[in-house]
Amino acid sequence: MDLDSAWSTGFNNFVVDTHKFPDFKGFVQSMHSLGVNVICWATSMVDTDSSNYEDGKSKGYYVKGLTTDLIKWWHGKGSLLDYTNPAARAWWEKQLDHVRA
Repeated sequence: MDLDSAWSTGFNNFVVDTHKFPDFKGFVQSMHSLGVNVICWATSMVDTDSSNYEDGKSKGYYVKGLTTDLIKWWHGKGSLLDYTNPAARAWWEKQLDHVRA
């Protein structure tokens, strides 16, 4: 089962929207008990209005050197994670703990 882009409170902040999923862990566990794997839609883009955006920006975790550090895409405006930065990758991975069941 693929939970599309609006499962979180902000694009790629990995904070489950509890209005849509009041018991996210229980939901995922019930799907697993039925033999259904669950994935949550994500991209490498963090939107400027996501709760984790400023943290990543202040730490220099986004790609630089583009015409602008901000990119307009179909879900708003944001920055791309710099996967060449080991600290940025660790920051990204730690946030995934919010949704790992």
